Amino acid sequence: MFEHARAARAEGLTAAPPHLSTGAVLDRAPLIVCDVDGHITWASAAGANLLGVSPGMCGLLDAVDEEDRARVGQELARIAASPGSGRRTEFRAVRLDGSQLYLEADVACVVDDRGDPALVLCLHDMTARYELERELYHRALHDPLTALPNRALLEDRLEQAVARLRRAVNGEALVVLYVDIDRFKHVNDAYGHEAGDRVVREVARRLLSAVRPGDTVARVGGDEFVIVCPDTTYAVLDDLAGRLSVVISEPMNLPGRNLRVTASIGIAVANADAQPVQLLREADAAMYRAKRA
Repeated sequence: MFEHARAARAEGLTAAPPHLSTGAVLDRAPLIVCDVDGHITWASAAGANLLGVSPGMCGLLDAVDEEDRARVGQELARIAASPGSGRRTEFRAVRLDGSQLYLEADVACVVDDRGDPALVLCLHDMTARYELERELYHRALHDPLTALPNRALLEDRLEQAVARLRRAVNGEALVVLYVDIDRFKHVNDAYGHEAGDRVVREVARRLLSAVRPGDTVARVGGDEFVIVCPDTTYAVLDDLAGRLSVVISEPMNLPGRNLRVTASIGIAVANADAQPVQLLREADAAMYRAKRA
């Protein structure tokens, strides 16, 4: 009796659903069919709408983002060489209107009625998931108030900078600056924490404006920042110190008042044997010496 019921269910799966044509099902599935050269030969309504193409408009790879195109082309070629094979791949796609999608595709190689292989892709829009993952990743490595790298990302950047220093051949230095806003507690007590947050954000913006593109500015505490400057000479360091002094001390326009702050800066210069944690400690200690002075 059980075997009979299972066979009946299997037969039912091969029959067309009542009141629903095969064409209607296909149109609602995001499907793309292309030949082994990647030329799109057929697309369901959902597939054409998702990818923003129609048969004959372009090759499939034309819709793939340039950075992913070579990899996807190689994967499709391997699948096309083995009829009956299939795999899942992910890639970024650029629609004709310029918008970008992040797609997951289940790709299978089938043989058509003429005996020619064809690639069938069932597409899945993963843009929302990708954006969420990217946002969560960003939050894990960045300070929520200033959007600067946090301590975890700072330590990674510092590890990379130390590794690069060990390979340096032209005598470049790695410099770490520890920046602490002076009398920041007074700002919070006198004007409130909202004003304090504004000061922190503005100082972060000014630090970014003063450093070079390859430098890293991170927030490591309430009013504390660290700047990592790889490949630095003493002339570059002098110039940077001058710019930092100028930009930090410029007046800040807060609601109802102008405020001027200063900062104490400690500097540590690394050698080839430097350890990232020790560099941070040395720069922090130098900053406290500057503050006491």
